[in-house]
Amino acid sequence: MIRYLNEFEKMNISPLYEETFQDDYDYCQFFYNTVIPQADIIADIDSLKKIQSMITLIPKEINVGRTRCDCYYLYGVATEKKLRGQGKMSVLLKTLMENLYNEEQAFTYLIPDSDLNRNYYRKFGFETVMDKYENKQKEKIKRPSHSFMQRKAENSDAVRLSIFAQNSLSKKYGIFVVHSKEYFMRLIELMKTEKGYVEIILKDKLILGYRVIVDGKIIEEITDDKIKQFEMTGYKSKPYAMARVINAKKMIGMVNTNDAGSVVLKLNDDIIADNNGVFIWNYKPGKMTWEKTDKDPDVEMSIGEFSQYSLGYRHFDGLPALNTMAGFYINDYI
Repeated sequence: MIRYLNEFEKMNISPLYEETFQDDYDYCQFFYNTVIPQADIIADIDSLKKIQSMITLIPKEINVGRTRCDCYYLYGVATEKKLRGQGKMSVLLKTLMENLYNEEQAFTYLIPDSDLNRNYYRKFGFETVMDKYENKQKEKIKRPSHSFMQRKAENSDAVRLSIFAQNSLSKKYGIFVVHSKEYFMRLIELMKTEKGYVEIILKDKLILGYRVIVDGKIIEEITDDKIKQFEMTGYKSKPYAMARVINAKKMIGMVNTNDAGSVVLKLNDDIIADNNGVFIWNYKPGKMTWEKTDKDPDVEMSIGEFSQYSLGYRHFDGLPALNTMAGFYINDYI
């Protein structure tokens, strides 16, 4: 039976989670005690109430252009080892997509840990929407300059970090997780389980950047333009986050454009029926309409391609440039 776990049943996920993932004790305890109480878990449960497969839905608040929306980060996707390859996760994912549509979610996202898993999620309409720069080799962390001060962040810095991050990210990206006070407080606590820390870069007590550092390696760095030249160097990009539009009409209603016109678009989605079909899209600054039509399409794309387009990763000829084209930035932590 596929259903959402109640609060008591959430306590029973640890055997399957720990069979699937090789996380250390401190990280697991942070996940169970801090993340799970605020998350939803959809699972396939047998007649003895044993969890056979599961997906954790971590709620996130996302900036999308000029608006904000609630979204789920799909995490801890797991099937009992002896039951893998029997299609259980396939049914669970399809059921979840339909549930999210009924909940009027615009999109969802996940971060695969391998190319094999990346190809698996493509079968359900997910596509890459963000590349991440990764270090070619472990390098010594560089100091920006003697004129800047650096120190580890504390919970008392969370408000100032939030103000800095929101301002910086909104200038660079069309879509990103809201970096609230609570976001940074949780991040600071999480880093303690990862043998890492959040480092603040300051000048005259003003925050001009921060770094997330684990095992002596920078895994994230957001800086003001004043110290842009001190950002990470020697990096190459790799596919990172994947996303899927759940409700195409709602997604279109959240974006904006400086263009004006009309296009007939054929969208192919074999899981969510209301996304599947031909639509006439009228657009102009500040107003969008999206309705089904029997006209011949000007453009045809899969739901995965539509996700890449509407979430700012790709542009398609014949379609307008959206405010999300500044890009999708999700350097996520649980």
